[in-house]
Amino acid sequence: TPEQFLGFNKFLLLKYLSRADKNAKLEDYRKAQYYLHNAIMYYPNKNDVPEDRLKPNHYKGGKKIETIDWLEDQLSPEELEGAFLGLITKYVLRSNHKHGLEDLMKAEYYMNKFIEKYSNRVEIENEIKETKN
Repeated sequence: TPEQFLGFNKFLLLKYLSRADKNAKLEDYRKAQYYLHNAIMYYPNKNDVPEDRLKPNHYKGGKKIETIDWLEDQLSPEELEGAFLGLITKYVLRSNHKHGLEDLMKAEYYMNKFIEKYSNRVEIENEIKETKN
């Protein structure tokens, strides 16, 4: 059934998020991203979710900066990784009980942003290692 397929994809994405080890983190995060995308694509009774529901104005502070942008500025790369993983997990787990597809789309927003940042960090670290050798 579609509900079983959705549950299976959620399970796999959480599995890859939680098992990511130092040597294959990026690969595991990309697998999690794939299963999250599958969960959204095959979501039963899919309705369009307006963009303003994904990034509502009330999440911005008085200076109109998004919380995630502030976190990126204030946290170390390791702390930011933990924040992203927490946000992704939060939205996936609550999707059954709160806003369904909207929560999965928020998780995907954070997953895509996280993978982009993490990929850049891994590339920089690899370049540094190569120049030292």
